[in-house]
Amino acid sequence: MKAFLLALAVVGLCWAGPRRQAPADEDIPRDSATGSLQNFQSARFRSLQAEGRLVLLQFTSAGSEICSVQEKSLERLAQSGDKTTPVFFQVDSDAEESLRTQYKATPSTLLLFRGSQLIGRVAGVHTEEDIRRFLRDTLSALRGQPKLRAKRPHRPKR
Repeated sequence: MKAFLLALAVVGLCWAGPRRQAPADEDIPRDSATGSLQNFQSARFRSLQAEGRLVLLQFTSAGSEICSVQEKSLERLAQSGDKTTPVFFQVDSDAEESLRTQYKATPSTLLLFRGSQLIGRVAGVHTEEDIRRFLRDTLSALRGQPKLRAKRPHRPKR
């Protein structure tokens, strides 16, 4: 009887085939927008806004020490792969002056967008923990609130 059960177990293992291993992190396809801090591209920014994605803009300035520390913190956050992690863009304050004046941003300012809506802003925050807290607090304040829709054109009653 033991031999029969042993043979049955061996046949069952052979019939099931080799077990598949879980894919390594390198094998998992990632969105090209996540995982790193990208230089600002207006077209890419607008397309992500149209998709309703979370986007974080970091305004930087050459030679700013706080911006370099902030950049390293954002790189680590981008690598975390959390599903609530926004897409990170780095905006050169000198090159994108129109964007800087539109949002009244200074170097080391972080702007968080959900779709086309600006939902949060903070300046001078540079540690990874503080940036995580900013993201968490901003997103939790919006939890349960519906996404804004475009206004409908007014049509008078007949």
